[in-house]
Amino acid sequence: GPEAAASLDASDRHRLLRRGRSYGPAGDGTRSADSETGLYFICLAADLARQFEFVQHTWLNNATFNGLYDDADPLTGTHHPAGATFTVPARPVRRRYRGLPQFVRTRGGAYFFLPGVSAVRYLAQLGR
Repeated sequence: GPEAAASLDASDRHRLLRRGRSYGPAGDGTRSADSETGLYFICLAADLARQFEFVQHTWLNNATFNGLYDDADPLTGTHHPAGATFTVPARPVRRRYRGLPQFVRTRGGAYFFLPGVSAVRYLAQLGR
């Protein structure tokens, strides 16, 4: 019905393509203490505010997302100095973990702008 169509339309506004790529030595136990490992987060979005920033602020850093209480995303969300809270939903009783350390440390970030399909078509026809 109309409600389902509106829900899908709202969901489509926040859709983005994302990939993670690891860097550093493989997790085979041979890396030295000073070698860095991590994950590059790569995301393609048509509207930064409506897609990437929406997901970041409304889902990852929202402590009350989807009926939770004081539970920003435990891996990438903003944490209290005393640590994060993570709730595992279960019935009849859910389990809460408190004081989780910060697992993810952001080392940098940048927005890179790519031309849209219409701009690429325009650029392609310039050489003719």
